[in-house]
Amino acid sequence: MLNEKVLIVDDNQTNLDLLGRICTSNNYTVTLANSGHVALEKIRDNQFDAVLLDIMMPGINGFSVLNKIRKYYSMSDLPVIMVTAIDEAEDITLAFECGANDYITKPLNRNILISRLSAQLSIKHAHEKINKKLCDMSADNHTLRHVFERYMTREVVDKLMNASQDKVASNELRNLTIMFTDIRDFTLLSERLSPNDLMQLLNNYLAHMITAVQQYGGCINQFTGDGLMVIFGTSNEHRDSSERALACSLEMQRRMKDVNKYNLQHGFPVIGMGIGIDAGEVMLGNIGSESRACYSVIGKHVNLAARIVAMAKEDQVLVSENLMHAINQPVCVIKSKATRPKGIEKDVNIYQLEAIRQDCEGKWMH
Repeated sequence: MLNEKVLIVDDNQTNLDLLGRICTSNNYTVTLANSGHVALEKIRDNQFDAVLLDIMMPGINGFSVLNKIRKYYSMSDLPVIMVTAIDEAEDITLAFECGANDYITKPLNRNILISRLSAQLSIKHAHEKINKKLCDMSADNHTLRHVFERYMTREVVDKLMNASQDKVASNELRNLTIMFTDIRDFTLLSERLSPNDLMQLLNNYLAHMITAVQQYGGCINQFTGDGLMVIFGTSNEHRDSSERALACSLEMQRRMKDVNKYNLQHGFPVIGMGIGIDAGEVMLGNIGSESRACYSVIGKHVNLAARIVAMAKEDQVLVSENLMHAINQPVCVIKSKATRPKGIEKDVNIYQLEAIRQDCEGKWMH
């Protein structure tokens, strides 16, 4: 879609000019704001398709700006990508908890910026199409359900479509399994490919990963640029969420062979993926306000899973000790030394998954 409107917020004029040139050269209509207060005024008076937001600014920082934006706009209505020199895990986690759609660190990589901005706008337009169909819900209920089930499990769709407003807005503590996936060395990959080629590679990769998630009953919570955040256990029919997550992770790594076969056929580089998984009690429900919200999970187990995936090397599946206690099927793992990921208060034991036995056949899945 041409002439999409992007608001760029940064107190550094050099950064503003650089971001403005990059976006303008890719056919985006750009508005600049040199402070958080100016940005909020422009958002109040204008309609934007996305925001590129710095964190460290005088007066009101990027986190405060983001919190104010999320009072009126959901993540799908107005995507916000943090563009900052801060790369501490605590700040990245806080940004996502405040409602950031993505996080990019400076110095900027032009291809990464454009590909991630394009991805968030594509998701926004997909949500807009869904909202348009909602207006004709009674006449096209079957089509609406089919579209919803592309983004959520059937149980979640039933809950949203059949429950009263009070029940839809309710949150609950649930024991769930959280998985993060991430392509290794994605920054280097983006430097070798044009934005169009990078998007083609990502879409093929995500298509294979999404198929694996659907095969094992996972719920895709969000796309994280070059990976996924997946929840297992949202369906009451699945009491074996941890086992499903482990089997799904091995299937994902198996499917990387097909991903790289496609890459070689199209002249793209071979890629590798790391996976991190944790399990435990999290808050599941709608995050946001009464008028704007997204269905998601928050809690320390989400944070730990995000830390674990950062430790995973190419082709590795790393799981937490919490998950090892939750499973009821035999698994083959390699235990690492106790380690303390960034932002975690104490040492944790991490295990590398090698195989899981499938009860129905008694065979080992590698």
